[in-house]
Amino acid sequence: MRVNHTGEIYAQGFYNAQAVFASDQAIYEALVRAAEEELDHLAWCRDRLEDLGTSPSILDPIWYAASLGLEAGAALSSDKVSLGFIHAT
Repeated sequence: MRVNHTGEIYAQGFYNAQAVFASDQAIYEALVRAAEEELDHLAWCRDRLEDLGTSPSILDPIWYAASLGLEAGAALSSDKVSLGFIHAT
């Protein structure tokens, strides 16, 4: 479950970076909606971790920063490259 939670943390950085650098308004809005949907998954994972008596990974901030950095690099290239990352994941 901790891995699932970390994946949701990564997704937040991923979508947030894409949205910041999106050059098209429709793409920006779609990315914001995707990030909002992922918040539901993140909350569910966090609740489940609590139910299991465990905590999120101490490395989550690093995963978030890594996802921001990687996706910012792709997004700065172009929307096409950035959206390719979505398709690949």
